[in-house]
Amino acid sequence: MTARIAAVGLAALLGAWALLRFVYVPCQCNAGVTAADLGSGLAEETAGDYDRLLRARRNLELLAGLRERCATDVRVPMLTGANLELLGRPDDALASYGDALKIDQRPEIYVEMARLQLQLGQTDAAVSSYVAAARFNPRLMDHFFEEDLRRRIMEQLDARP
Repeated sequence: MTARIAAVGLAALLGAWALLRFVYVPCQCNAGVTAADLGSGLAEETAGDYDRLLRARRNLELLAGLRERCATDVRVPMLTGANLELLGRPDDALASYGDALKIDQRPEIYVEMARLQLQLGQTDAAVSSYVAAARFNPRLMDHFFEEDLRRRIMEQLDARP
């Protein structure tokens, strides 16, 4: 009888742990990231500089609280990068996009990095980032209108297997 009670207790404990780990925490992360995403959208659309900066700072505070708890959600460093850009901190935004790449290799992350690298005058790094994005989706090349940049990207794409 005691063995059965112990087994049932252990099963209940493991079930509660699994429910917390695989249901509750991901739902909380999703809710927090969704709120930060909405806040980021509002910050981007805000006309006044002061209000935009204020919203971006609030979003970064929210995202900082989610960073550890939602460590595998690529949206957290992506939104962090977007809000850092709104604050005029492109180097920090670039580092945040780099953090996103550690979680998931997505072409849109490489495109965002390349866009910022070009803005910062890091053309060689931007070409490498665009090449990485184009390896995922060659149709991305349809969006490059600057001929020299397009040529450099195509050369690197053709040079590597």
